[in-house]
Amino acid sequence: MKKLYLIIALALSVSACAFTDAQLPLSTQNINTKSGVVSEASPTSFKIVQKIDSRANKLLGYKRNGFGAKTADVTSDIPVENIVSDAFVKMLETNGHSIDNNAPGINVELDVKRFEFDQQINFLTVETMGFVETNVKLKDSKTSEILLDKTYKGSNNREAMAAYLEAWTETLSAAVEDMIEKISLSVEFKDAISKN
Repeated sequence: MKKLYLIIALALSVSACAFTDAQLPLSTQNINTKSGVVSEASPTSFKIVQKIDSRANKLLGYKRNGFGAKTADVTSDIPVENIVSDAFVKMLETNGHSIDNNAPGINVELDVKRFEFDQQINFLTVETMGFVETNVKLKDSKTSEILLDKTYKGSNNREAMAAYLEAWTETLSAAVEDMIEKISLSVEFKDAISKN
């Protein structure tokens, strides 16, 4: 009889977690940046003049039950535009450039268009998919000429035996890393900063 009560208590505990909103502990600490073609441009000073989150839905995603129905909201513990901005700065520094708010150079505007995860509940596993999309606008700080206005996307997916906060965090971090790597490999980005 005690075993039955224990099983019922455990089931209620698990189902309660599924209906509780959660905050993901996101950071750029685990995001690795690589050197790409952007490193071929002469060392340039950048200034982040704007970083915004223009997503209509500010949630990162939802908890789902075994039937795939949404049961609770998942949000970020810090603004997603800060995560993207920090990762962008790391990418610039890895590629030989710098952030200098006082020196003339290139002004950067970052607009986060998408930052979310979703999950597909399969028979034995849960597949988590992360999607990140940011518009990057580069302007000459002296003339305000637009040097680049381009949207970059990143994604990642992974499978696990269950859905859990760490999997969602890892998937979104990897999606940010994928997007940042695409920027570092962008010939358009390199050519844009070479005009300055």
